[in-house]
Amino acid sequence: MPAYSPELNLIEMVWKTAKYHWRRFINWNKE
Repeated sequence: MPAYSPELNLIEMVWKTAKYHWRRFINWNKE
């Protein structure tokens, strides 16, 4: 497996974005 793979990087980007929005959604629901 190569050290850098575009597919893996894309998944990581999507995952980080999803977690970021998920946290905002949870915090928004707490208020």
